[in-house]
Amino acid sequence: MASVTQFAQFLLNNDPQKNVGRLSLYHFLKNHDYLGSNFDENIIKEFYFHAFSQEYWRKNKQSLEKVVKECVVNFQKTSAILTAQPLDQGLPNYQIISLEKTEDQVSALKVYLSHQIKSLNTTQELSNIKALKDNRVLVLIKNPDQSLEVLVFAEHFSIVDGYLVPLSPVTHLKYNIEIELRSESSQKLEVSPFIIARWENKQGVFSGHMVRGYTFQKTGAFQSTQLHNVNDVFLNLKKLESEFLNLNSDPFYAETIKLLEKSIQYLESGDEHAVSFATQTLKKAQHTLKTVFSHDKLLALLVSNLEYSLIKTKLRSQKKNQWPKKQPQNENHL
Repeated sequence: MASVTQFAQFLLNNDPQKNVGRLSLYHFLKNHDYLGSNFDENIIKEFYFHAFSQEYWRKNKQSLEKVVKECVVNFQKTSAILTAQPLDQGLPNYQIISLEKTEDQVSALKVYLSHQIKSLNTTQELSNIKALKDNRVLVLIKNPDQSLEVLVFAEHFSIVDGYLVPLSPVTHLKYNIEIELRSESSQKLEVSPFIIARWENKQGVFSGHMVRGYTFQKTGAFQSTQLHNVNDVFLNLKKLESEFLNLNSDPFYAETIKLLEKSIQYLESGDEHAVSFATQTLKKAQHTLKTVFSHDKLLALLVSNLEYSLIKTKLRSQKKNQWPKKQPQNENHL
């Protein structure tokens, strides 16, 4: 059987830059960790289920399907390693629909995932399913060893054999039994509607990149021993985790609360460096509140308290500086 690597090389030899569909297919195979896998209809299905998540390819569905079929046919003609059945005969014509109401998305996902778990005869458990903002739905699946898989789906589905099947999840995270991101596992996280972060933690080093837009272009490669050094990934990860984890057990949340409380006390001490320290803390906390923990009442309260303490401290300092100095008495004055 031919490999994905062979097919990707075939695409590269045919100058993918000259056709956006061929370029998207090539980038997808290269930047989504499929190189080395067997090349079969499931690879093409995965590509379609990723591509049709993008508005551009939903609008240009027929042209993409035509290009992909041509690529597959031409590859099989030139490849010495052929499958028993020509792949182009097994390529389906997918019908894509979008469910605008989140309750419809949740219902369709419950039916699909329950059917998948039952048909695969696994002991996985659909732990929770929850509607998020921006037509996203969070799905928690508990594995037999109590580890956790976290998936986020958009509103787009395909009709397969009369059933609604969700397109590829925009986020797929794997956690161990301590609810920490599993090492040596591929992680996928949506950081914006057009950018997906993909990474692995190998021997304590987080290595990955961003995949951007409908051409699946690789960008923003990163490598760090601490994920919090990769700001876009870390903040979006924490934002998602706040939807299913207890915040009190989150070190990042606990540290933010601690810094706010410390800053308020520092201002009350009257130390000359307190305003500078508190101002920096407030700026970071405001960003965290806006982008990560937007619904947390305690964080919002502490941010508000620090804002008030800073204003009060600055006003007190201004009044102190503006207070008229006592004029020395004129010795000749009678």
